Amino acid sequence: MLGSNLNGSMALRLPTEVLVEIFKYVSLLERVRTLELVCKSWREVLLGSPQLWSVIDLRNIPRRSNGAGAARLETVKSLFRYARGQISEVYLANVDMIDRFRCEFFVIEQAPKCLRILHIHDDTGLFSMSSSFTDRTWSMLENLVDLRIPLKNSTALISLFARGRLPSLVNLTCYRSAERIFRCLVYDIPAKHSPLRRKLHLKSLDLGSYDEDSITYINNCNGDGGPAWVLAEVGFNGLNQLFELLPDLQILSLRYIRINTMLDPAVAANGELFFAQESVLDLTSNSALTRLYIEHSHLGAQPLVDQHCKIEEI
Repeated sequence: MLGSNLNGSMALRLPTEVLVEIFKYVSLLERVRTLELVCKSWREVLLGSPQLWSVIDLRNIPRRSNGAGAARLETVKSLFRYARGQISEVYLANVDMIDRFRCEFFVIEQAPKCLRILHIHDDTGLFSMSSSFTDRTWSMLENLVDLRIPLKNSTALISLFARGRLPSLVNLTCYRSAERIFRCLVYDIPAKHSPLRRKLHLKSLDLGSYDEDSITYINNCNGDGGPAWVLAEVGFNGLNQLFELLPDLQILSLRYIRINTMLDPAVAANGELFFAQESVLDLTSNSALTRLYIEHSHLGAQPLVDQHCKIEEI
């Protein structure tokens, strides 16, 4: 008993820099729920060490016995309070269903300007409302370089992205969630001579990426060699116009995507709508493109690429 008390009192007297290094090995939730309750000096170390909170990663926290997410809105608010504006990376996952939308909205609204990586692993549809974000919100995200969102929410975000939002973004991953909903993606890209149109600095674009849950779902859909499940249909024009804005694009991945010319209506001279019978993805203007990954996608004709671009099909 005496030895235990001595060890405890020695731990309380450790230098701040040593405590900080030890605390790095404790999960975020345990820092909030346990360490700050040990004593006043430990709480002061936690509050005075923003480097302990620069990465908010909730991907590996254990879920509840009923499978529900363990993180709540108050937990996320506490983490932001400790970080004092020094957060550079946020990985939102395992958030309780009740609080998911509010957590994501809170992170977007309170994001510090030093935020560089934002991965949304729980699908709530927040980014489908991105057109209602305030100018201040977008300005706080202007240094973001890496973003991961659900594919079904990509239409509104990419449309705003093409208008100059998220100017520093380099990597964009739009992942498929484990759901049975088929989607049509229509990207609203400003016309070539529109003052709203912006050249973008994106280097890596992944449409249709997947996580462990969706991989299991894909395997169940395909069965024993059955046809691959196509997640979404996209129009030629929308994709080609998007690619025209990406002169720095180096890696492009298209997974479980089907091209549908019916999503590209045009207006004839007599005012009637018509649809192109054939078209092709044109990436010849993307001179920096070195890799094109095509996985279980139906693109019609072979995409046009620069001679040094390697196409890998699965």
